[in-house]
Amino acid sequence: MNNKRVSVFSEIEKSVCSVNQTSCSVLNFITAMSWDDYIDNLIAQSKDSSGHAHADKACIIGLDGGAKWNTDQHPCAFKLEPHEAAVIANCFKKKDFTRFMSCGICAESTTYTFLREFDGKTVYARKKNVDHSLFKQVKQQLL
Repeated sequence: MNNKRVSVFSEIEKSVCSVNQTSCSVLNFITAMSWDDYIDNLIAQSKDSSGHAHADKACIIGLDGGAKWNTDQHPCAFKLEPHEAAVIANCFKKKDFTRFMSCGICAESTTYTFLREFDGKTVYARKKNVDHSLFKQVKQQLL
């Protein structure tokens, strides 16, 4: 998916670069930009006063269709399959969490038990007494 995005921006870049050099620089920045650095920020923000991080993985997906904004190359990336991300995004977009309640939340080929939903933007889940997951909608993306 990222290759397609870069390819589209490359075609736009060729057109815009011939018209305006400033626009070309902006497009070069956009094609090189990644949300992977934001994963580090999310994990750092989860640390308590003793320095213990309460998050070890993160993923950023779009609310429309569940397209991933970060890459799977980041060591702390929560590696959702495209169909998993699409289901999660769809439930949040519709504010209908009945699928989570009845089937659980499938992420990284693991089913998490739905615990609760709060304010239509936050879902808590857990994996058999081991891991907990938090899915949070922020504007047009999910963390």
